[in-house]
Formats: sequence, C-alpha cells, structure tokens
Amino acid sequence: MSIEDQLNMIPKIFDIVLEMREELEYLTPDLTKCKGVSQYLNKTEKTIYNYIDTNKFILNYHYFRKNGKIFFVEEKIKEFRRIYRSKTHFTLIDEKFKKVN
Repeated sequence: MSIEDQLNMIPKIFDIVLEMREELEYLTPDLTKCKGVSQYLNKTEKTIYNYIDTNKFILNYHYFRKNGKIFFVEEKIKEFRRIYRSKTHFTLIDEKFKKVN
C-alpha cells in the first residue's frame, strides 16, 4: 500500500472513530443519576450511597445536592473510574509480586 493510499484512508478512519464515539455515548448510562453511576462503575446503588456516606465521593466535587436530590458530576465520575481502576491494577500487581517472592 502506497503512502498516498494510506493518507486517503485517514478521512475514512476518522469517520469510523466518530461513529464509534456516537455509539459509545448512546450506550453510556446517565452519569448524573445514582443508577447510571452504579452501572458505569459496576457497583450496586447501595455501594454508591456508601461512597457518599464515607466521603469516597466528595460533596460539590463528585456530586451535589439540589432540592433534596443527589446529582453526580459526569466528568468527576469518569475521573474516579480512571483513578480507581489504576489503583486496583497496581494493587493487583503488588499482590502478584508479593506472591511470587
């Protein structure tokens, strides 16, 4: 495949990426609600409320209250998931390392 052919593929690849992004957004649950956050984090709703009670989720950072209801901040929930997964990954590596030695 020539360089020209490869360069001509870039717009097609870009279109595919945009389509995939749209599909992903459609499949992502509503991260402003407890049910959506629980699905996104693969936790129970009770666990999400425990995160609030134990300050694992921080008021006015991960969530806020309005008229007695709890609303989550989508970007902060995504950030939490990234951090949580990386910590879990490192914990698993540490455990495997300890088991090996």
